[in-house]
This record gives sequence, C-alpha cells and structure tokens, in this order.
Amino acid sequence: MHSSYFVVIVLAIAFIGTRPVAGQDERVSIEGKVIFKGNVEKFAPKPAEGVESTDCAAWQPILTEEVLINPTTPPTLRNAVVWIQAGPIDLTRGNPREHPLLAIRECRLQPRIITLLEDQQLAIRSEDPIPHALKLLPTRNKPRTLPLAKKGMQIALAFEAEDPFATISPIYPWMRAWIFVFEHPYFSVIEEDGSYTFDSFPPGKYELKAWHETFGTKSATIDAKPGSPNQLDFVFEPQTGENPSVGNDR
Repeated sequence: MHSSYFVVIVLAIAFIGTRPVAGQDERVSIEGKVIFKGNVEKFAPKPAEGVESTDCAAWQPILTEEVLINPTTPPTLRNAVVWIQAGPIDLTRGNPREHPLLAIRECRLQPRIITLLEDQQLAIRSEDPIPHALKLLPTRNKPRTLPLAKKGMQIALAFEAEDPFATISPIYPWMRAWIFVFEHPYFSVIEEDGSYTFDSFPPGKYELKAWHETFGTKSATIDAKPGSPNQLDFVFEPQTGENPSVGNDR
C-alpha cells in the first residue's frame, strides 16, 4: 500500500511540474514598422553644408541625418521612437536596462536618438582630437552648455522625464542629436529596418505613440489578443509642399 501511495505522489508531482504557469499562455506581443509614404528622393541625405571650412573636413563626407529611409517595400524610417502611452500595465518607474553613451565621433553625434529613464545616467564623451562643445536645449530640465575640449573628456548627466529635446553643437550646425526621457521602461528606438517589438504583456487595449524628429508624433491603438499577430504599423506621410516641423507632444 505504501508503494502505491508513493507512485501516486510521484505522478502528481510530475503532473504539476508540467503545467504552465497561470497566465503564461495569455501574454501578448505587439510589433510593427514605422513606414514612410512619400517622395523618398526628396529626403535623401545630402552633404552637410559648411564642412569644408572647418576642422571637420578631414572626416568628409558628412551627410545630413534628419531623415533616413530604408529602400524597402514599403519604405521604412530609421531613428524613430515607439512607446506605450496607455494600457493594462503599470506605467510607473522601471529599472534602467543599460548605461547609454552619446559620443562625439568624427564631427557627428552618435547615436542620433538617445532614450532614457528618469534619473538614468547618460555619458557624453568626445572621441575627436579637436575641441567640441554641446548645448542641451530641454524645457523641463536645465539647459546647459558642455565643454568637451579634449579627446576622452566625458560628462555624466541624468534628467527628469521630458519630451525629446535637441542637443546641438554651437560650432558645427550639422551636429545634432535628440534626448527622450521616459517615466517607464516601455519604449524603444526602432531597429535599423524600421521595426519594433514589445513582448510579454497582458492582453487588452493599448495606445502606442511613435515620434520622428522631422515628421512629429503619431498615435494608434490596438486590442492585443493572445495567439494573434497584433501588428500595429505607423505611417508618416509628409503633406505635399509642406515644410515638416518637429513634433514633440506626448
């Protein structure tokens, strides 16, 4: 009899061990692309103006980077940010996932877009042998000018949550990057192919937003369900004859 009880207990433990965690098969993912609809040639990168007369001439060619479009079908944008604006998740403070670096490299700011959590440290470093300076132009955080006179100089900063703000060089007008500071960790700079993915969320209705420095901000909603593709694309389409302006609403 004791052996029979032992077998029953072993089988019960084995059965429980193979059961999925409650809710595990109900998690959803949301994915999509940031698509460009318009005249691709009109926004093709061009040589930056004024490089020839500066110390940056050694690193020619330096091209404009405001709009970078992948020649895919359909064309997709690069350097856009997608984030969750609302949904059945806790949109509160999260833990930083990395320690990002904004580098001055060959008279360019790299990367073009920096995304951070509140109070997450950002390192800003010059990797050029010529003097540089940067101006940070936020509205909520304190504007400041950073001298980076020598190669290897580095400054660490942290910010309160704020819509994307420009970081520029007061010396070289083509040098520009954007800093976007969030209260929660559900954001992503899109991949180089124009795609994004958010994984392992509870099902429900979500509002997502996408931002691009030239074409502004777009909103979209989706009712994300388990077992469904949950595809949500953003389409940026400049108006004919329009001079696109920077949008920074959130």
